[in-house]
Amino acid sequence: MKTYLVSIVSQQTLPNYLLIKEFFDEVDIFLFISSEEMDRAGKTDDLVQTARIPKHKKRKVHIEEDQYFRAHQRLDRMHLPPDAEYRVNLTGGTKMMAIAVREYFEKFPHVRFFYVPVDKNIYKEIHDDRRSDIYPFRYRLGVDEYLSIYGMRGEASKLYLDETEALDIYNDVRSTGYDLERFPLKKLRKFIPHWEINRQLYTKWFEEYLYYRIRGHLQLDEKFIATGLKLYSKIHRHETPLPDYAHQNDNEVDVFFVYENRPYSIEAKFSVGKDEVNMDTLNNALFKLSAVNRRFGLNIYSTIMTLSDLGSLDEQARWHLKRRCHILGLHYPFDRHDIHERFARRLQAFIDKRQE
Repeated sequence: MKTYLVSIVSQQTLPNYLLIKEFFDEVDIFLFISSEEMDRAGKTDDLVQTARIPKHKKRKVHIEEDQYFRAHQRLDRMHLPPDAEYRVNLTGGTKMMAIAVREYFEKFPHVRFFYVPVDKNIYKEIHDDRRSDIYPFRYRLGVDEYLSIYGMRGEASKLYLDETEALDIYNDVRSTGYDLERFPLKKLRKFIPHWEINRQLYTKWFEEYLYYRIRGHLQLDEKFIATGLKLYSKIHRHETPLPDYAHQNDNEVDVFFVYENRPYSIEAKFSVGKDEVNMDTLNNALFKLSAVNRRFGLNIYSTIMTLSDLGSLDEQARWHLKRRCHILGLHYPFDRHDIHERFARRLQAFIDKRQE
């Protein structure tokens, strides 16, 4: 008996991808229910190429999301074998499409329905006569995979420092009162060849310091975290005369990591004001972070980490900052006290997506 995995393709590709990888070795045919809009966006291709699904195992049917009445007709034309097992992922597409797909596959004797909740590392098998069975995902995807299923490629920057060197510089910077004008340049020259040192490294070391702190606390393998990550968008054939899947750089993320199949990004700001917090600078950083997030799907969660002292803000300013973060879907920023005194606790709150 052959096993089919049915995926309804939509903008949110992560739920489809995770179930594809979870069942990959048990599936004979991967059936994608797509639309012209999703094909123009390259969503099916992104899933197939990232998961490395062989061409002979892929099948696709077009059903427009607003043409409920044609869904069964289009599926009938696939001549699906009645004696196969069908595992149907109902997560993608509109509610109307999910209903149409469920109604169609209910007639098969060997069918199982699944749902992948957003922002949880689990999937559910849905039953009509009892509660859903809940399973944790065994599969763990890394940074490159996550970017690929959302139509991007990432290029991480070179690491100039090792963990001990980054910590050494942090301790020296802290001893200056986090004053960029008194940056310990001699220490930087001790670790990095002089011909590679530029003004950018006066702050880039902070990205690397955060990279090592996060990686250490979460015990992440290097495939799950990157720093100085340049993002390149896929440009599909219908959009350009260039070869298929050319890439164009349009953003950079200071620290990006995937933990338990959920993505997180960090904007590292050495300072958001010389003598006191500059709210315009901080707000601009928040808006930039929110704009970049729109490319990463629903799951992305982000924050700013700075060596400025946000505790110096008055109560009203802190209230407005919290409100703005809530509206933008961002975590309240980490400041120097969080980073030095309570990093593990704040990082766990960030991972859990809860504010303190």
